[in-house]
Amino acid sequence: MVDGIVTEYLYINRGVPHDIKTADPSNALVKFADDLTLGVPGNESGDTSRSEAACLQDWAEENRMPLNLEKTYEMVVRRHTSVALPQLIPSIKRKTWLKLLGVTLQDNPCNWDLHFEEMLKKASGRMYIMRVCK
Repeated sequence: MVDGIVTEYLYINRGVPHDIKTADPSNALVKFADDLTLGVPGNESGDTSRSEAACLQDWAEENRMPLNLEKTYEMVVRRHTSVALPQLIPSIKRKTWLKLLGVTLQDNPCNWDLHFEEMLKKASGRMYIMRVCK
């Protein structure tokens, strides 16, 4: 109802389907608009990540929504360790940092250098604008 005018309900069958599931329900699946972030606790073999990637690719094919592999990334989050990194997931680029909803995360969860640098750049730019406007 807007300004006293009531409209009828209209079913819209367009948009991003929300029936996406992970191979393991305990994995963290975060959806925001048309973006998706998947958190998968890893193991040394990396099999878990590959099965999740296959699950997501199957869902995308079933829903005729091709994944944009140019915007699809993997980041292995871990502290410094001597254990080798898991094998790469085919067709998916691995990065050492990712920006999610304005927060720059790095592969070492104790390292926030890139996020702080980005915040300082923004603050510096805004301080400059304030000086100029003064």
